[in-house]
Amino acid sequence: MKTPETASEITTEWLEETIEHSAGSCAVSTFEVDEDFGAKSTIADVVRVKLTHESVNCGPNSVIIKFPPSSGMYAPTLGRVSAFAKEARVYDRLKEHPQLAVPRMLASREGNIPEQVVVVLEDMSPATAGSQVEGCSVETARTVLLQMAEIHGLFWEDEDLPENPSSAMFAQMWNRIGASKWPPFVERYADQLEPTMDTWTWMHDNPEPIAQHRRGRPSTLIHGDLHIENILFTADPERPTVIIDWQLSGRGKCAHDVSYFLVGNLSVDDRRSSEVQLLADYFSALDAHKLVEYSFDEFYLDYRAALTRSMIRPVFALGRASEQPGETEITQFADAMFVRLNAAILDLDPLEAMRELGLGEV
Repeated sequence: MKTPETASEITTEWLEETIEHSAGSCAVSTFEVDEDFGAKSTIADVVRVKLTHESVNCGPNSVIIKFPPSSGMYAPTLGRVSAFAKEARVYDRLKEHPQLAVPRMLASREGNIPEQVVVVLEDMSPATAGSQVEGCSVETARTVLLQMAEIHGLFWEDEDLPENPSSAMFAQMWNRIGASKWPPFVERYADQLEPTMDTWTWMHDNPEPIAQHRRGRPSTLIHGDLHIENILFTADPERPTVIIDWQLSGRGKCAHDVSYFLVGNLSVDDRRSSEVQLLADYFSALDAHKLVEYSFDEFYLDYRAALTRSMIRPVFALGRASEQPGETEITQFADAMFVRLNAAILDLDPLEAMRELGLGEV
């Protein structure tokens, strides 16, 4: 049976064939698609589908279905890196550990192009997500980092994880998408860039060593896009927060998730006052799982270097804003990221960390 490519192509027959019910002798009788149920994604088309069944207690009563985007600036890149096939594979691995703070994948189906996989997930409604512009509290950051420490620990040095894009592929993507977005970034923040311009310019000119570091060892399963809008806050006391959207996941250095989340989601003052303790708490939780020697000093050096990957975010965002006049939300996001990242550059000196790691000409 053909896998639907959009919500309009969903059929009762496809749902019945795809979803494993919680009881026998079940059949889907009707369904209703809600395309505006509150979930936001810039890299997927996400809908909630409410189900009725011919028998009672057949469940689930609703599911979340994620479609690869058919258009948009990210669609070609996501296709090249098989992002949705990767996400399905990762969710399949995650469900081996039901205690983890992630949604359960109920099914995945290949589309006409094998890399374009449609994913069916449990519905966590009425869950809500945070705001990257507003950021999060220190306690929320600690909760998320401890959840990620468990995931990182369970998949530590696991050789059966999807690969992240190669250094060369990442450089090609950056040169194709990011180069045009650099001038609006420099123009908007010119007055604030003076003490950090060398670092921003190095990031712009050196995508390959940034990707090389992200793909380094020791490795684990990293989320790749860990921010507060990919965290759902639920009414389930067993899983009050769950981590969603694993399209950009793969094997890499744990410090990239930690840096991406802490620097990107805490205010500058909160990060400065709590960073050392949060990193210590995370590393202590990770420590029981590590399969190879990896000291806190090595982790902290990686944490500092990983900032170079996050620096791409406001450049991309401001480029999008310049292409979509009137999109104030994107500009607000770019401004928030820039302030947090620019301060972190001064505090953490990521270029010196990359130099100590021997990555790129610094």
